[in-house]
Amino acid sequence: MSGTPTKESSQWLLLPLITAFVVGMTTLGSGFRLDDYLHGSQIRATLEGTSTSPWWDIFFLADFEPGKRFSGAMPWWTVDDLHIRFFRPLAAASHLLDHRFWPESAWVMHVHSVLIHIALVGLVTLLYRRFYAAKSASLAAVVFAVSVNHASTVTWIANRNALLGATFCVATLLLYQDWCGGRSRGLFAIPTLVAGLLCAEASIAVFGLLVLLPLPRGGPEKVTSTRRRWGLLAGLVLTTLAWRALYSHYGFGAVHSGAYVDPLRSPGLFVSLIPERLFSLWAMAVAPVRLVPDGELAAPLEIVLILVLVACGAAVLRVGLTSPHRRWVAAGTFAMLPLVASTPEERLLTIAFIGFCPSIAAAISGVTKPSWLSRVSGLLVGALHVVVAPCLFVNYALHFQPEPPLGLELEGTKSRNLVLISTPSVQNVTWLLESQYVNQLPRPAFVWYLWVSDSPTVRRDGCCAIVISDPRGHGREPFSEFWRDQDTPLELGQEVKTLGFDVRVEEVSQDGYVTRARFDFRLPLEHPSLVFADWMDGDFENVQPPNG
Repeated sequence: MSGTPTKESSQWLLLPLITAFVVGMTTLGSGFRLDDYLHGSQIRATLEGTSTSPWWDIFFLADFEPGKRFSGAMPWWTVDDLHIRFFRPLAAASHLLDHRFWPESAWVMHVHSVLIHIALVGLVTLLYRRFYAAKSASLAAVVFAVSVNHASTVTWIANRNALLGATFCVATLLLYQDWCGGRSRGLFAIPTLVAGLLCAEASIAVFGLLVLLPLPRGGPEKVTSTRRRWGLLAGLVLTTLAWRALYSHYGFGAVHSGAYVDPLRSPGLFVSLIPERLFSLWAMAVAPVRLVPDGELAAPLEIVLILVLVACGAAVLRVGLTSPHRRWVAAGTFAMLPLVASTPEERLLTIAFIGFCPSIAAAISGVTKPSWLSRVSGLLVGALHVVVAPCLFVNYALHFQPEPPLGLELEGTKSRNLVLISTPSVQNVTWLLESQYVNQLPRPAFVWYLWVSDSPTVRRDGCCAIVISDPRGHGREPFSEFWRDQDTPLELGQEVKTLGFDVRVEEVSQDGYVTRARFDFRLPLEHPSLVFADWMDGDFENVQPPNG
């Protein structure tokens, strides 16, 4: 099962690195997006000496200010105590390096991220080689390298923190195993863990692998005493507790955001989210769920794709529950638990996915077995994880830049106020604003968005008011919940004042979501300063004010 790299196996060990290089090269033309612009402006201010915040504080995502909610810079449902601030100084240092030496060259920054990804894949390959023969270790590492779960992590420069954190975490795991094998260099596992935590909070997921992965056997080193193993593990735990204490003491973390839930501040909410979020992460790990786009395919085709993904997941699970893979799957699952603190996204799986790749590779290897079930399963899993997944990765990279809004006529909106009546996701509003910036489109004076759900009912009430309702509730999608958590729901009769309108909550569901709200504008809806748009057929389109 285990083995040591030899001259004969070197070609297999190079294959994952080559694969990571090939898919990584497709990201070089991706340019900047969203947080990249914000990070760049903050770092430039630091380099020019005009910044009011330290260089490492670029991951300060939100802090409630009444003026921002009043103007529309924050949505009207933003909770008063919202605070999201992450401490990732090593990741920030990598961006500082970028903007210090090649500030206008996005492609060089992408090269930087690709090189980190290649280093991560190399360390993961070494990890698998400690347990599996060269071909099996190489296939598992290839699955890891081309996974669509890494698409946004490698392509989006602002997500480099996840790559850096995972790289230090795998180094921590390798050093921990060295310590258990009697090598004193294993003590460096403590500083590498600290480095991982200073890159990304998700690095805490490494404990799932540290605790549950087996130790390599059969190599030149023998596993030493249990006391030695658990002694270093205790040191890593104490180090993490010290990091968390300092992290909280200096005001870092998330408060009252539904997207980021602090398990120490809101333990009840965190536990309640485990079933749903853990299942979502599991689905992302065992099958490339990005294959099913939201609402862009006919229902029968979506059903077929979902069945294919379920069959793929079942095939991986069938292998993953057998020895020696069950320990890996359990470790990957355990590593997902702290990730429940964030809205499920593929980029979170950079560390936890390590536990699933050996099972995926073993399922693919089933094509060589006599059993027809193993062969069919191997073909299916191989097609999705080695062919479709890298295609999705490349597609993400090639379509990273936002397209201009096709249906929305923005000419003549300058110095006017754009009112977006509804959208199925707040992310659509973000894409619209970014598209305006990147494509140099006319920008309204203010952009106000009223309601977030798929197909609400909209009616007019008088000359200045709009009433919007949906029995499923407003703001159930993750990007809406970024601004308010479930522990602080909007209440019946609650009123919010903004620059352009006042909001009154008229109906609330049993689980705390607004199902009807009234928006009283300060001007008649036909006033020339107001431009209305709504989400239709996958894009925003101009609409007339609702009829009375």
